[in-house]
This record gives sequence, structure tokens and C-alpha cells, in this order.
Amino acid sequence: MLVSEKGDPENRPVPPGTGWEEVWEPAAHHAEEQLRASIGVSPPAASKYGPCDSHSLRSRQLVRLSFVGLVMECSLGRQLMKMTAILIACLATGLVSADGDDDAKIKEIVKRLGDTRYPNLYPEVYRLLFATAGVNGLARLQAHHDDSIAVQSAWEAVTLTEPVKDGDTVYRPNTQKLNWFLGFLEGRARLSPPDWWREAVLDARANRRSYIYPGEPKSLPYRRSEIGWVSCPKNASVKTTGHAVFYRVGADIIKIPEEILERCDSGELCCNLSGCFTDKHCFIAVHNDFGYPHKIACIERSSRKLVWKSTVCGCWWGMVSGQHRSWVSVVPTDDERVFVFGTATIGFYLHGFRATDGKSLVHFSSNY
Repeated sequence: MLVSEKGDPENRPVPPGTGWEEVWEPAAHHAEEQLRASIGVSPPAASKYGPCDSHSLRSRQLVRLSFVGLVMECSLGRQLMKMTAILIACLATGLVSADGDDDAKIKEIVKRLGDTRYPNLYPEVYRLLFATAGVNGLARLQAHHDDSIAVQSAWEAVTLTEPVKDGDTVYRPNTQKLNWFLGFLEGRARLSPPDWWREAVLDARANRRSYIYPGEPKSLPYRRSEIGWVSCPKNASVKTTGHAVFYRVGADIIKIPEEILERCDSGELCCNLSGCFTDKHCFIAVHNDFGYPHKIACIERSSRKLVWKSTVCGCWWGMVSGQHRSWVSVVPTDDERVFVFGTATIGFYLHGFRATDGKSLVHFSSNY
């Protein structure tokens, strides 16, 4: 049974945006309707995904610009001045909306996100960001230069397809929308997730909009190691020699620095391990079963020295009870980055780091 500290799911409003759209949007919309009526053109059909998809600011401005172009082809003469005015309004709408950072409130909240250092504080700031931007503002945020904001905004579009409140049954998020999110994620992160992580996301379930959790991959990626309660990927093993702990994948083996391990009061290991090897380094994640923030470290293979360690965002920061499980994959790239893909019983997450020094580059959590 999960005990949540996130509060009432109804506290996740998505009100209309504020600012320039209060001036330009109604004017452009009214003028567009008048023109459509005068030449007998019907408005475009709404997407089945609702306003966050088909009625985004960018979609509407492109539709209107195309429509005005059509009218100018069909009718010059006495309507020229009227169409010119509408074209100017639409162009102004596009120019203003093309840069989401022009909105002072959005910029202030984005700065707060940049200043936030603790994963448990991100949900509150993201809720404020999405409430301020509104449904129509998600498209702008998905084009934001910050990869974390863009990916989290794409996930927000997925959550909006789910009911706000708990229902009589468990919901299944729209598969097409989940596939769209995974494609968006691959494009912004510039890598493909592990197969098991992709399958868990596509098989996701939801109790409500604010609680979407992973399903089952086709094959479980973890197994219990030879050490007590320690789990690791199926292709790896964890062994001890005296007090030293060794992580092995195939012929590659490394001693894990004691300072990144977690032990119980009895001195026994009470953490899970997942890692990968490159020619010069081993990247190792040390995590628990609950989806809490956890460590990732870089170890130099030749000297076995700790190069850096950082904190992975995780997907939960509140209280938990009952049985839980968590799986993690560490994925290096060819361009000096390393990614952690993780799931837990109550959510899933991704965190990318610079491989040379552990600087955080992009992070996403289904519970932000």
C-alpha cells in the first residue's frame, strides 16, 4: 500500500495561459471565424487527444497562416485590407509565441527549476510551471532549449490523457501517446532506452493522472545475487572477498569503493548494483527497491579509484510501505555521456550525466 505525500490529485490544475494570448488569441480567432463563414470553409477537426495536441499555440498559428494564404489567393479586391490586418495579427501571434521564454512568469519558474538542487523539490516547481503555461503552452515547453523541461513537458501531455480522479478500475494510458513520448525522448536525449525500460513504459498503468506506474517488461532484467538481499542485472554478478565487494559483467570485473555502498546496521550489504564497463571506466549505480534518489559513480579501471559520484533523481521521495522492487540500467554513449534508466513499483525515471565529471545533463521522472 502506497502512502503518498503528493497531496490531492485535484491540486494539479491546468488553467488557460496568461499574457499575450489574452489579447491576440481572441482577436485572431474571431477574425478567422468571420473569414471562414464568408467563403464557406469549415474549421479543422479536433484531435482525439484534445487541446494539448491539436490546439497548441504553434498548431493554431500555422493553421491560421495557411488559411490566410488561401483566402488571399481566392479573394483580393475589397477584402484585401481586411485580410492584411488578419495576416498581421497572425504573424504577430506567431512571433510572440515562437519564443516561450518571453513570458516573464515562465522565465521565473524556469530559473527556479535551474536553481533546484534536491529531486524532491522538482514536483512542486513543475506543477507551477505547467499550471502557468496552461495546456496550450505545453507545445512551447516541448521545444524549450533545456532537455529536462522539454522531456518533462512531453510526459505532461501524456498524463493529460488520463482522468484526474481515481476510477473503479485501473486505467491504461494510450499506447499511441506513450509511443510518441518514447520517440520524443529518444530525439531529445539522442539515444534509445533499453528494451526492458521501453516495454515497461508501454505497458504502463494509471490509477489517476498523477499516478502512472510501469507495467511488466517481456523479460525481467534483474536477479538475486549471491549476496543476501543484493540484486543485479541478469548478465552481471556481485561477490565479496572478505569485506571487499566486486561487480562483474562477463570478463570485466571491478572492486566497488566502500564509500558508495550502503550497508545495514549489521554490516551486510543492503543495496542493489547495476553498472557498465567502457575501455577506461566502470559506471556503477547503487540503488534501493523503492525508487528513491540514489548514487551513480565513475571508477577508473586501471587504478580502481573513484573519479566522481552523483545523485540520480529517482521517481519517489515520500513514504512507502509494502513490497517494492526497482530495476536500473546504466547506458554509456559515444559522446561522453552516461544515462541511468530506472523503474520502481511506483514510477520510472531517466537521468543523463556527463561521463567525464558527473555533471547532470537531463533528467525525467514520471512523478515530477
